[in-house]
Amino acid sequence: MEESNAQYIRQLPKLKLSIRTIANYIAVFVVFSNALSLYTTGAILEVRIAYFLMLFLLLLTLPFIRDVKFNRSFLVVLSVLSVCSVYNIYIGNNAFVQFLKQLFGISTSAVFFYLLISFNNYDTKRLFKVYLRIAYVVALIGIFQEISYLLRFKPGYDFSFILPNWKVEMNTQGTLLRINSILPEPAHFCGALMVAFFVSLTSFTKYDTKLLNRWKSGIIVVAMILSFSSVGYIGALLSIMILSFDYGKMRYFVISLAAVAALSLAMYVYVPEVATRAGSVMSVVTGEANAEDADLSSFALMSNALVVYKSLQNNFIIGTGLGSHELNYEKYISSVIDLTNRPSLNKEDAGSLFLRLLSETGVFGLLLFFVFIIKFYLKRRDDPSKFYWIMNNAILCMFLIKLLRYGHYFADGFFFFLWLYYFSKCQSVEVETASEESPAFR
Repeated sequence: MEESNAQYIRQLPKLKLSIRTIANYIAVFVVFSNALSLYTTGAILEVRIAYFLMLFLLLLTLPFIRDVKFNRSFLVVLSVLSVCSVYNIYIGNNAFVQFLKQLFGISTSAVFFYLLISFNNYDTKRLFKVYLRIAYVVALIGIFQEISYLLRFKPGYDFSFILPNWKVEMNTQGTLLRINSILPEPAHFCGALMVAFFVSLTSFTKYDTKLLNRWKSGIIVVAMILSFSSVGYIGALLSIMILSFDYGKMRYFVISLAAVAALSLAMYVYVPEVATRAGSVMSVVTGEANAEDADLSSFALMSNALVVYKSLQNNFIIGTGLGSHELNYEKYISSVIDLTNRPSLNKEDAGSLFLRLLSETGVFGLLLFFVFIIKFYLKRRDDPSKFYWIMNNAILCMFLIKLLRYGHYFADGFFFFLWLYYFSKCQSVEVETASEESPAFR
């Protein structure tokens, strides 16, 4: 951590439990609130319930927060990216309104979640436990959703009457619901629960630290399986590999690779959604089919990848500026793919954080993100508490999934997890230093 926050923690007044608890639950609910959104074509800003929740909580908690110094490294990075974006506006690669939307969203979300952690006296454990409790309830709603579908109880599985940005999806065979709980679609459901899923896996290992009991962990794992989401399944495989890597023994890693290979084959054979998307991608890669013939999810990624490739030819280092991918899409899509019988998909966010960072910030921005991930990655053996290690690696898994599938910079509480990832490493180092200096920790 650049500066110790200990002095600021002591200066923060003690709050009544009820105020802090209510604020925490409302704030963390932002991660799961994406279905409570309204999208209007041509609107300057999307109407999201998350924005109103964040504004309300800022007004509620600001009087209790004192002497908080915001992370200077983040301010420097955002300033550099902003300068690059303004330069791209000057040379015609970006538009001021597009840039302003992203700058406002990123800065507001980053400050809000940083202040949330400050409001909790930098107790990231407390906030992470709040997330796990909400994640469990969201998974439980998903299980209830599947049971309601089997019983043909429509109000129990179709929430479109109360959630505007939400839809029902069936598995390919039409026999089961692809559960998404209160999230817009199964992929978003898996993205929001990915961190909790990793934590759930640790409940079935030999690790002494258990953040969830096995009953709750089982609910979350089953809910992820019933999503029938290829993104969720990829995240599950990554979780297994990360866990085995953290054991630090080669035999566990080899066993995990064999398990991942077996599970991948099983998913390909028994889960039509996985087989369809894997087959579409392979057909395009091998030249047996055109990108236009792929399924919608694969087509969205491939079409945006082609646009990014085209854009990088002229803007390799710094990209075209924050918020510019939509303009790149409109500029290049007709030259890379035929949209005669296909809709424009994910042109606002590229459908992938990896692609969007390349498009808007170039290799420079993408490398910055990877440097952040590597610098603040926490190994199990380096965390005396073992709590921060689980938090850190669970969020790492979510980052990898977001690079693959989610291109929005500040939706789904992205900066909530980014700050938890950062503080998990910093606070683990503080715990380790204290354990070395004080006999009480030995």
